[in-house]
Amino acid sequence: MSAKKKTYSYIKHPFCKNGWYSFSISMLSFILTQFIVYRAVSSGGEVSMGLAALGISALLIDIAGMSFTRICFKEKNKNYAFAVLGGLIGLFVFIEWIYIFSR
Repeated sequence: MSAKKKTYSYIKHPFCKNGWYSFSISMLSFILTQFIVYRAVSSGGEVSMGLAALGISALLIDIAGMSFTRICFKEKNKNYAFAVLGGLIGLFVFIEWIYIFSR
């Protein structure tokens, strides 16, 4: 009599549908925001109109990423790993933009 092989599944639930979108859009917003901050600091605070427009675009992209996170959390019995990472990155970028606008 042969012994059965045990198979293990480390992920009990499949990933949520929009989790990867949330993570990738939030990372794009994070990279754009860091680029804008770097360019603003390196130019001594003088920001061009194009860079300001890119900043507003990064903020809107961040809001879109956070909305994908919210949509993902409405799904039941899913793995929310990418959604949580995307939400945390999006929240960090949003707080960073609040800090930038308040100065």
